[in-house]
Amino acid sequence: MNHKRSREPRPAQRSRPGALAIHLGLAILTLVFVLTGLTNVERFDSWMQEDHWVEWATFWIFSAAGLIALSSAIASRKDRFLDQFPLLGLAAFCFFVACEEISWAQRLLGIRPPDRFLLANFQQEINIHNIAMTVVKPKWVIVAICIAYGLLLPLTRWILEKRESRFAGLVEAIAPSPILASWFGLVALAEIVYPMRLSGEAAELVLGATFLADVTQRTNKTSRAVARTFSMTGTTVLLLALITQPLLEGTVYRPHPLDLARARAELLMVQAAIMNDGALRPAKLRGIAVFHQRLFTASLDGRIDLRSSGSSFGVGSSDEGRARFMLDPWNNAYWIYGDMRVGLVVVYSVGPNRRRDSDASEIAIPSAGSRLPSPAILPGGDDIGIIVDLKRVRRRGSDQ
Repeated sequence: MNHKRSREPRPAQRSRPGALAIHLGLAILTLVFVLTGLTNVERFDSWMQEDHWVEWATFWIFSAAGLIALSSAIASRKDRFLDQFPLLGLAAFCFFVACEEISWAQRLLGIRPPDRFLLANFQQEINIHNIAMTVVKPKWVIVAICIAYGLLLPLTRWILEKRESRFAGLVEAIAPSPILASWFGLVALAEIVYPMRLSGEAAELVLGATFLADVTQRTNKTSRAVARTFSMTGTTVLLLALITQPLLEGTVYRPHPLDLARARAELLMVQAAIMNDGALRPAKLRGIAVFHQRLFTASLDGRIDLRSSGSSFGVGSSDEGRARFMLDPWNNAYWIYGDMRVGLVVVYSVGPNRRRDSDASEIAIPSAGSRLPSPAILPGGDDIGIIVDLKRVRRRGSDQ
């Protein structure tokens, strides 16, 4: 029996405009990240931080891909289920990734995560991929998706077509276009090699753009339509990513004086606990030059102990649940930075705009004889922090 199919190849496979637009867009995005990472590490690091434009671009591009896939599946509801199923699956996947990227709006709305997430999720946020890190790191999940979906499925499709298998039509309906294989492979390679700090965040955005390309190929009848949809959607995503944070800062993220006062009071408690030589654990810091982590994580690691030191952090507060996990008034983690080489400790909140604007490593220790500052806005944004000069800490007894 001849199982050769009569289905026509997808538009971007049979003519150039769609494929050219996809390759050009993905190449420009990748090149911008590579050149920035090589020439301006500080800017690259800033772009990759939470609530900066790269994170919002990743959210918007997966959301756009999911919306295009879902709307096309609904519009083609009279078609065979085999044609609808891949679009529905892609829509569900893209919407899930988009929501995970912004922790299901938890940071946006300032919601305190359930205790289960605060204990199991090292980021102290409402998302699943960081809880799964106890089993497998998210980077390996991305690698598996890229290899299985982006590389093996197109290869399987090609093999079945050559053999004229009756399953070729099924695999063709599910598999992405072979022209995307190089980009799926590049994302997998970037995650495996991890060539620079936080490069995984850039790889996730490139992956989102690749899925957008996949969806536009599936949902447009002509190659020119593919090129137009991919280009217009990509441009819209970039614009949304650039304006989202400023819009939020002017509306949702407006600081409330009471929250600012609470943050300063709590930071003063931490400063007093460290200055009285009861909180930091020197024995746990031996051999460590620099550490930078969430305050709650540092507590779990035994580097700081605000409970047994006698600190009143959170005691008697209406926010004892928040204080238990060392969250600031906006329900984001307090952070601690320590440079043991110079004896500097900075404890800070990322402030009401929910993003890190300052660089604790660039903060200088106040000169000898000068007064240590009270909690203040750190340079670069609305981060609120305190500084501790460990040479001024009162020594009480031996190392703990």
